[in-house]
Amino acid sequence: MKHFKFIALIIIYVMMNFRIQAEDCIPGKEETKEACYKIAEEFFNKKDFENAKKYYEIACNLNHNISCGNLGIIYQYGEIDQKINYPLAKSYYEKGCNLKDGLSCNNYGFLIEKGLIQSSSNALDFYRLACDYDFGMGCNNAGILLLNGVNTTKDPSKAQQYFEKSCQLKFPKGCGNLGYMYEKGVGVKQNYEDAIKYYAIACQNGDVWSCGNLGYLYEFGLGIEQNLDIAIRLYNIACNQQDGWSCNNIGYLFDTGKGVQQDTKTAFEYYQLACSYKDALGCSNVAKFYQQGIAVEKDLQKAQEYLKLSCQLGNEKACNK
Repeated sequence: MKHFKFIALIIIYVMMNFRIQAEDCIPGKEETKEACYKIAEEFFNKKDFENAKKYYEIACNLNHNISCGNLGIIYQYGEIDQKINYPLAKSYYEKGCNLKDGLSCNNYGFLIEKGLIQSSSNALDFYRLACDYDFGMGCNNAGILLLNGVNTTKDPSKAQQYFEKSCQLKFPKGCGNLGYMYEKGVGVKQNYEDAIKYYAIACQNGDVWSCGNLGYLYEFGLGIEQNLDIAIRLYNIACNQQDGWSCNNIGYLFDTGKGVQQDTKTAFEYYQLACSYKDALGCSNVAKFYQQGIAVEKDLQKAQEYLKLSCQLGNEKACNK
């Protein structure tokens, strides 16, 4: 009985505390904007987006930059009644960005880049602003546009600088893209040791693409002693998080018996996984198994279906088979 009384007291205390917070959020009073934001966050985390919107609006009207950005997210992803509203998202991102919220600038840039809103502005400009406000994703996105020359002049040197800052701001993909530049020698002198360094940082912080790329370097002993056990372990980390390329690479190792006992049944399963995650080579390899009856019953119709899928995913060789 005492236990239940104690729980009841905690619940009453939490409710009273919440009410006090709600009373502390007063429209038009600048000094209450942080309280409004915190209440909105509580509702947002509970997926009560209607109430979150209410308090974010109060805070945003009081020039709380993060609240404006979060309102943009609610409208961009249609969190209320599944109604996406890009123009309204744009208006909140614009205000948040003007108030120096990096996420708002980044998301504004994303809407422009993907053609989701009409704008005379350039996505790169907003990604740069986001980076200036120390938002790591913005630095990374600026780097990608500069590296690939998307609606701007290619500038690998500038891209490297943005990826470096992104990595310093602990955005994993920034580290991974820096690793890619060093692995391929794009805009920098090829350096496998540096590629390993940055891929490892990115992988340890959840970037599965980097885990797969690091696995590849271990598989072929590039910049490090070849170690197929570590390669498979890294591929598996990525494959388990739906990186089709890594699933295909594991399939190949089992298919050929490289570093593991040859097992065509397991290879087929990994190729199927790779294909389900939209890896073109994975689909092509599934087709090969059906064509030749390896580990499965020969089925030329299924082989053609997988070749067609591989072609649609960008494997030109599959288009001609």
